[in-house]
Amino acid sequence: LGQVLIERFDVLPAAFTAAALAASVRGRFRVGGAMLGLGAAAKIYPALLIPVLAIVAFRQRGRAQALWVVGIALAAADVVVLPFAVASPGDTWGSLQVQFRGGLQIEALASSVLVLASHAADGMDVRSFGLVAQGAGGGLIRFDLGGPGVAFVKATMNVLLVAVLCWLWVGLWRSR
Repeated sequence: LGQVLIERFDVLPAAFTAAALAASVRGRFRVGGAMLGLGAAAKIYPALLIPVLAIVAFRQRGRAQALWVVGIALAAADVVVLPFAVASPGDTWGSLQVQFRGGLQIEALASSVLVLASHAADGMDVRSFGLVAQGAGGGLIRFDLGGPGVAFVKATMNVLLVAVLCWLWVGLWRSR
């Protein structure tokens, strides 16, 4: 278990996300915003919940509270990232680029679908279909799927992610 935790960075942002949820359901939206900001500094995905928290805070306590939530989340992320950006701007920018230009992670749902499709297509081994697990590079201990169709699937999933997130945020905004 120790080896897994050293090589995976999902535990920390997940803990901050859980803390944000716990604080938010108790009406402590500012604390929730801070937790989401800290989680986003570790890994980007908790930032996707900031609009949700801001919408809920807006509904329950008004515009000022929603602005506080967003501001505190940004400030918390800045407190973590800014010292690194000042000390080594190039390396900080490089680490963000590695995160955003990464490939299709082997454990992602889309990778699973591609691997299953390759097996269903010809019943052969994944390697014979041209799909391979490869190191992500850039100091990351992560495996990305490579091969035919991966770039298309990744681009499609990114477009779908943005569309679904916007649809969910708008749906939440319009809901009661």
